[in-house]
Amino acid sequence: MHFLPIVPAGAQVIPEADQQKIEAASPAAAIVKPLKPRKLLIFDLNVNHGGHASMPTANQAFTLMGSMTGAFETVVSHDPQVFKRESLRLFDAVFFNNTVGNFFTDPELRLESMPHISKSIEFFNGVSMHVDQALDR
Repeated sequence: MHFLPIVPAGAQVIPEADQQKIEAASPAAAIVKPLKPRKLLIFDLNVNHGGHASMPTANQAFTLMGSMTGAFETVVSHDPQVFKRESLRLFDAVFFNNTVGNFFTDPELRLESMPHISKSIEFFNGVSMHVDQALDR
């Protein structure tokens, strides 16, 4: 189940020269063969902020790393509804790409997703992630 808007990584415009650099820097094979298919959620919402220019590059780099190595598949989204239990259970890991602001403004979503995230997701990571994402305001 996917929640809109999910942005295919390939739909983001990255200059050709940068695309070539990303591909050249991406590993060609996984160091260890995955035991099962893995799925990475890349979340890149910015609330009241235009977003960092590196976001499409990071989305594309992680997507390429996964596809070139066969280690994982990526889904890129900036819709907080992707953190609903029925959607989140489809992912093995979450990468917060330059997220800014409180994107869990819906109290029901916050209450439903936060305990589930900590129990079911194997790995979290983030770049320039801000700590106010789940705070009450």
